[in-house]
Amino acid sequence: MAFSTERRKDDTRKSNRNPYLADQAKGLSLVANIVSGNKNLRATQIDDVVDLIFSSCGHIRVTDEVQLSAQLKRLTERLKTPMRYKILNGKSVIGVGGTFSAGKSSFLNSLLNDKSVLLPVAQTPSTSVSTYIMSGRDENITACNTFGREVKLNAEALQAISHDFREKHGLNLALYLDFVAVQSAAFPVNNVVLLDTPGYDNGVDIKNLGDKTRSQQALKSVDRLIWLVPARNGTASDIEIDFIKKLSEDLEVLLVVSKCDLQSEIYTAANPQNNYIVQKIKNDFVDKGINICGVIPYSTVDTDWPNENSCKKQIIDFLQRTSRTSRTVSDIKGEINSIINSLRNDFYSSSSELERQLNTIASQIDAAPNPLDIPSVIRLHGVLGSQFANIKFDKEVFENSVDKLNKWVNERLGA
Repeated sequence: MAFSTERRKDDTRKSNRNPYLADQAKGLSLVANIVSGNKNLRATQIDDVVDLIFSSCGHIRVTDEVQLSAQLKRLTERLKTPMRYKILNGKSVIGVGGTFSAGKSSFLNSLLNDKSVLLPVAQTPSTSVSTYIMSGRDENITACNTFGREVKLNAEALQAISHDFREKHGLNLALYLDFVAVQSAAFPVNNVVLLDTPGYDNGVDIKNLGDKTRSQQALKSVDRLIWLVPARNGTASDIEIDFIKKLSEDLEVLLVVSKCDLQSEIYTAANPQNNYIVQKIKNDFVDKGINICGVIPYSTVDTDWPNENSCKKQIIDFLQRTSRTSRTVSDIKGEINSIINSLRNDFYSSSSELERQLNTIASQIDAAPNPLDIPSVIRLHGVLGSQFANIKFDKEVFENSVDKLNKWVNERLGA
């Protein structure tokens, strides 16, 4: 009870110090700045075009369909707003996920090491906003609202976008923001962007489904994933496993066991990575088919722990390895073309095989003294002919959808 009282006092002090929380007029000016703009429908409709491209392949055999679909959606997600592809051009995106209170914001703040630009912590899931964190020559915070418009923010405005603002002014600003981009000279690695996503309660409450959906949608565009599990949990939940599996089958995941300083058996261990709790959490993910590329026990209050190869150094080493695989927007366009060409080849292979079978059966029918004596062959010719016609129609739908996709991509790239 004493802790709750102190927490409320601390929240009150923070509210009084933040002008957007303490001053109603200042808070309303922030609202007006964030919610202005017109919805860009073309950016949202491209999802339907991508879905139509793959649904038009329903009568052919597609090589690696699930993987190609996930890859194309990741690429188009990056191009949905001019601001998004501008900040992601030439960079690898690493998602940072976990259930609510896994310690994501504290983890990212410990890497940022910049007290002038700190992410809001102790938020409720519904007040969280997807946030890109990256290196920059100057400290810069820019939000993109749900209408696709860029909004400049300062550090105090970023801190105000939390449950405190909703309690103070009765409005949840997170509902009007697509994402926030934070650039800081203190970020330790170039060519890498970290994506902090809204957390969600680790349960099945219907109120939390929106938070989970928003997190999944944001993380579908990442190249790799850092997933935080608090050490106190001691295990991976089925909900977490299912969440990650729905992102991408081949997604590499770095497992970070957070808040290890609160678990003495891990914090005092000579080799924390070999601790049975850490290994159990790792094995829970591996046994369920998650592609774990490493596990790092972590403490945000002691980033030099446990030795000279500190937990923070291990994270930075991982980011630096990822930075070497960064790609440009022109690479993105090339990857999109590669996916489309792969599907075109599958159309060609399927239609060519059907055409060969039709010609073979037609020759048998022509050679028969009386075609009426081979009704099963004639029926087969009819079935295959119908399949061939379906593929021909689907190919037209496919190419029309590809034309729409290419036009949209060129608009995004200014080509």
